[in-house]
Amino acid sequence: MASINNLRSLEAKIKALADRYGSKNPVVVVGFTQSYAVHVHENTQAHHQVGQAKFLEQPARQLQKQLGTIVEQVTSKSKDLEKGLLTAGMRLQREAQLLTPVDTSALKASAFTDLEENLEAASSKAYRYSEAIKAGKQAYRMRKHQEMIAAVKAKAWKAAKRKRGKA
Repeated sequence: MASINNLRSLEAKIKALADRYGSKNPVVVVGFTQSYAVHVHENTQAHHQVGQAKFLEQPARQLQKQLGTIVEQVTSKSKDLEKGLLTAGMRLQREAQLLTPVDTSALKASAFTDLEENLEAASSKAYRYSEAIKAGKQAYRMRKHQEMIAAVKAKAWKAAKRKRGKA
């Protein structure tokens, strides 16, 4: 699994909170389950009409201080570091989804946030959801294609009928 490194200020704040609240320093994962997610994320040469490369890394770096503040505020109110991390993770996920390139929306829909210990279940659920989105889009495209073919055939049939009527 790819990870974003050098988020030092955020890492330091989380470690301090874990020490303060006697937590085991839980890990929250924010990611995307589509098999091509890493390729799209890392391909800075690609042009996207909607979205961009580094759609997860950029907001993670830009929001380090805000994410740290979210973790700190939620954790101090709830006394639960996991809750603080999940809240910050959801904020990061939302910002990443705003920058995610869109074709079928499957990549955007495959985003998830959960504790590392729940990673398999969370990513599996996100993957199933994104595949359903993709299948729905493909069915819609197929239906539109069939409608277009039917319209072309109807137009050709009417034209042939008019032509026969004139002859």
